Amino acid sequence: MKLFVVGANGAIGRQIVQQALSEKCEVTAFVRRADGLDLNQHGLHVVLGSVLDDQVKLQKAMVGHDAVISALGNGLIIKGTSGKILSPAMKSVIQAMRANDLKRLSLLMSYGAGQTLSHANLFIKFLGYTFFRKDFADLSAAEKYVVESHLDWTIAYFGALTDDADRHNYTPSTSLKTPRKLTISRSSVANFVLNSVIKQQFVKQRAVLSGRKE
Repeated sequence: MKLFVVGANGAIGRQIVQQALSEKCEVTAFVRRADGLDLNQHGLHVVLGSVLDDQVKLQKAMVGHDAVISALGNGLIIKGTSGKILSPAMKSVIQAMRANDLKRLSLLMSYGAGQTLSHANLFIKFLGYTFFRKDFADLSAAEKYVVESHLDWTIAYFGALTDDADRHNYTPSTSLKTPRKLTISRSSVANFVLNSVIKQQFVKQRAVLSGRKE
């Protein structure tokens, strides 16, 4: 399988790349900079570019792939001033996929964004309507673009991230309520997103990830 990964040099993105290569997938990493990626790995092709600014390059680089995985995100920082980029980024990704007649898309998103906010516990709702309001508004707009895109999408929602190496200790659920264990490893999030495209699971579904196997 040939996978096209955006956000590939982030903490979860690198996990997705490594796990995909271990599954004998071919991976194209579309990144603004290549630091953090081992460029000598067999099966990895790196294309430098910006999802937001290099639409033609993005579209051309996506030719011939079977699925797109997005590990892009804003990084939730209380009262942070960083730009909110996920919604315009997903518009660019969707446009490039349509140009290539490419249907399969899997992406990750912070729990509390989009449809999950109304199902969240009171603490997450408080954060979503106050400190993280602008972040969640951008994530929710991205969710809307994806769901209305007519692509074969999967959205994985995660909570507090850890560096635990166990990639299999998690449970996905289509229930949008806050999971009993919101803490989850980056390797587990990567594992779910990768498996969703390799095994064609959770197509046109939202999946909330719990950091405990049940």
